[in-house]
Amino acid sequence: MSEKEPLELTLEDGTLTLGSEKLRYVEKYTIEVSSTLQKGKAELTLKMLVNFSDNRQERNP
Repeated sequence: MSEKEPLELTLEDGTLTLGSEKLRYVEKYTIEVSSTLQKGKAELTLKMLVNFSDNRQERNP
């Protein structure tokens, strides 16, 4: 099984872009570079506002 290539992350003028998508409504983010990751790789953690419609039906236990 081959690993998928991670998306490219850029930060320009305070705007985060992941792949070809500009990330909007980001409240907080961290970019963590670790010696356990391959060179040129990092972990991105986001806190952002999204709309969510929960269409799941409630189930009784």
